[in-house]
Amino acid sequence: MKGKLSDLSDKNLKKIKIIIGLFIAILLIWLLIVNPLIKFNKAEKQVMEATKRYFEINSNLLPTGKKVRTVTLQKLYDKDLISEDLKSPYTSKECDAKTSWGKVRKEDNEYKYYAYLKCGILSSKVDHKGPEITLKGNDIVTIEKGEKYEDLGVKSVVDDTDGNISISKVTIDTSKVNTNKNGTYEVTYKVKDSFNNETVKIRTVKVQQILDQIVEKDTKKTNNAYKGFVENNYIKLDGIIFKIVGLNDDGSVKVVSKEPLSIVDYNNVDEWLNEYFYNKFSDSAKDYIKTNSKWCNEKVSNPENYTTCNSYSKKKAIGLLSVADINNSKGEDNNYNIVISSKTWTSNISSSNKTVTYYTEEKYTNTENNTNLVVYPVLNIKKDSYIVEGNGNSDNPYVLKNNSETLNIGDNISDAKVGEYINYSGYIWRVIEKESDGTTKIIMEDAVSANDNGYYTKFTDKSKINYNTNEKGNIGYKLNNELTTYVNTKLFDKKKANILNYTDEISYSGKTNNKTYSSKLHLPSMYDLFSSSLNFDYWFGNYSSNSNTGCLMTYDNKIYCGKYNVDSETELRIVGYLNEKVIIKSGNGTSDNPYTITK
Repeated sequence: MKGKLSDLSDKNLKKIKIIIGLFIAILLIWLLIVNPLIKFNKAEKQVMEATKRYFEINSNLLPTGKKVRTVTLQKLYDKDLISEDLKSPYTSKECDAKTSWGKVRKEDNEYKYYAYLKCGILSSKVDHKGPEITLKGNDIVTIEKGEKYEDLGVKSVVDDTDGNISISKVTIDTSKVNTNKNGTYEVTYKVKDSFNNETVKIRTVKVQQILDQIVEKDTKKTNNAYKGFVENNYIKLDGIIFKIVGLNDDGSVKVVSKEPLSIVDYNNVDEWLNEYFYNKFSDSAKDYIKTNSKWCNEKVSNPENYTTCNSYSKKKAIGLLSVADINNSKGEDNNYNIVISSKTWTSNISSSNKTVTYYTEEKYTNTENNTNLVVYPVLNIKKDSYIVEGNGNSDNPYVLKNNSETLNIGDNISDAKVGEYINYSGYIWRVIEKESDGTTKIIMEDAVSANDNGYYTKFTDKSKINYNTNEKGNIGYKLNNELTTYVNTKLFDKKKANILNYTDEISYSGKTNNKTYSSKLHLPSMYDLFSSSLNFDYWFGNYSSNSNTGCLMTYDNKIYCGKYNVDSETELRIVGYLNEKVIIKSGNGTSDNPYTITK
């Protein structure tokens, strides 16, 4: 008897479980499907009724013939024909007011109304998709500047309700294409189906030029060099602007940086150019740099009359201007296309084995190889490189294909390119490089200001130059403890750095007695990118306490590394390391529109 009761109990328990399961399933179906659909259908009816009311009020807008008239949900809201915002039954987010609509057309001499509502994953079943346009040719077309643009037109138009539609119904607008100016343009194709659903399709037209073909037109035929002042000879790689020097025999284009990019001793300049500087470029920029270029290194005894090189160094990616490059750029008006703003290295050696340097006063002189001088890097851009933007002047330089991308809002600043500009803490900065830990090294363009005046300081109050983060009054102490009054360090990481205290001569590969310190703010090294003169006095972080020697950039564009009065004060430029989580808030990274950043 007990067994039978147990069997009955088990059966009843199973029935109860099934009933409960069915109840839960029905409840879920109601909550997840039925009830949301009821709410959605109710919202559809509200749109339908509001549409009817809209055209009752605006009866002059009712269509005639086979025409269809449309009113958006947004307009129904604006006219107060729907009192409350319609929302998705699932998420309570507002339905799409721009793509949702009401329509009316005349059928059998009566006006018939339709409603389309888009609320999250729910949408009305009424025909709301425009026809599909298929173009002849590619969606992206590239043509040469000055070439006539002839659109290939439309291959077919197919609608899911109307079927094939005549291509003659498509409106094609090519008015935005300007083949006389480099840039990216759009050709617009528009067509509607019988229910007035519109499709807009875009073909992208890129108008571009080949760099070496432009240069060839504007150079002297005797030596392929730009002669005299030329306006359209600037090109940008990443965030650095270069000036076109001329054309090489192999069709590559020689360019030199528009601005001095660092200060280096001649003995180590090749290492700085080809290991440090070259590796700062993005991959898209490196793709354009000819890495096996030859560079003039001939001994010169009479530089003023030197115009042809007969001796070359081993092949490499980056070099220096030769004396011939400079001399050949002189025009009939005695103006030089290559204008050097400060004392700088050339690639030539003097006949006495001392390095030849070039002055802005247009004269040459000799100096020792271990002297630190300004560097203008030179590189050769490969033949058949396409220009997609710019007109070549300094404010709108040429930009090469695939090297024109800038960061968007929300992108990490660590993806910025070398040389791009940032506006932060009331100062303009430039990107030096991305560090291995994800931080971004940047350098201040101007000097630290204090109440609209320069912030002046010195290395030490003691009898010899030294960098000390613990000694009050010392430049190291001020960077660690006082500069936050004038420079916001919120977005900077605290980084360990070596004090560049040289045991011998101050040089790029020189030996140093390094002491490590941690700080959010640092002095620039003269070997950092963009560390060269900005027409005011400021200290570098390169010095030798043993010989009481520090390095100073002065207002007259000269670099001094020597013994100075320790009580003399100069302004400060700052180097910092942005945290890897810093993102773009606005801007495009140019000097006119620098990135603004946040975290």
